[in-house]
Amino acid sequence: MRALGVCFLVFMLLFSCSNKKKETDSANALKVMEKDLDNANTIFTNRLKVLYEELKKNPMDKKVYNNIGDFYFKNGFVKNAKMFFYLALKIDSNYVPALFNLSVVYNYTGRYDSTIYCLERIHKIEPDNIKALTNLSRFYYKKANLQKALEYATLAYNKNPDDSNLCYNIGKIYEALKEYDLAKEYYEKAIELNKNNKKAEVSLKMLIHKLDNRNTK
Repeated sequence: MRALGVCFLVFMLLFSCSNKKKETDSANALKVMEKDLDNANTIFTNRLKVLYEELKKNPMDKKVYNNIGDFYFKNGFVKNAKMFFYLALKIDSNYVPALFNLSVVYNYTGRYDSTIYCLERIHKIEPDNIKALTNLSRFYYKKANLQKALEYATLAYNKNPDDSNLCYNIGKIYEALKEYDLAKEYYEKAIELNKNNKKAEVSLKMLIHKLDNRNTK
């Protein structure tokens, strides 16, 4: 993770330059869009034209770069999306929407360590960002770092204890840690908060069945 931080800082240093350099960045971004405008279908082109004009008028607006990146990503242009999120972060390295979108890109491309790095940056900037906390828990769980997963899930739960899905996620973590009583407690909380939470209902039944089998042996 430290190496990722160094890489990110190097990247930001390379991207933090004079106004002249920033003007070059916006010009290059416009060229990318111009090329896509020439090759795209009508529906895609219409929206891209609007974004293109916005960028021409506001070449230093981080929100415009982020919106263009979001548009590219939703239309399957992952490389272009990543570039525009980077450009938004060049203007403001603490711009949370671009950091979050970049984490989505990294997740999509299977770079989970980079996903986690972006989310941890968001957590440092906005400690109360429940979305970042929940996703950090999810990705640490995916990497089998259960203690970290529990740490972030607990932080999220403390800020939003009425979230049924969050209770379910904590139950899954406790079950993976073999803390079965706590797992059962959180599955039950999840169902109490949302009677239609089928995942929690199924997990609770399976856990009870597992414990019953152990007790009969």
